[in-house]
Amino acid sequence: MQKEKMKIVNVTPHSVRLIKSDGSAQNLPSEGIVRVSETIKTVSVIEGVSIIKKELTTVSKSDLERIKKEIDRGNMVLVSLLTAISLKEHNSEEIDLSKILIIGKTARDGNGRIIGATALTRGDLI
Repeated sequence: MQKEKMKIVNVTPHSVRLIKSDGSAQNLPSEGIVRVSETIKTVSVIEGVSIIKKELTTVSKSDLERIKKEIDRGNMVLVSLLTAISLKEHNSEEIDLSKILIIGKTARDGNGRIIGATALTRGDLI
């Protein structure tokens, strides 16, 4: 059986536009969402707005299995920074963090709006 070509699987909630060094762009549609659980505790209130402490926990078992499956297929998995941090803190024994990607550097238009990513960062490098 022939191995499929490695690809980047985007599991963030939005599509990601990758801007390559030659100026061309590739759109990575979201292929599902992997989220991190969190606990929230109110620590104070200022002018009627809660100031909270957030603690990241882990991704769900089903999301963790999905990531493992994509890595086993030879793919890289693009996640949010919070998801990558959680994987590093809670699942580094189970997940090859060098196969996890986050947005590393963004490009902006003249108004300062993000128009794409010009670089990615591996999870083991954060």
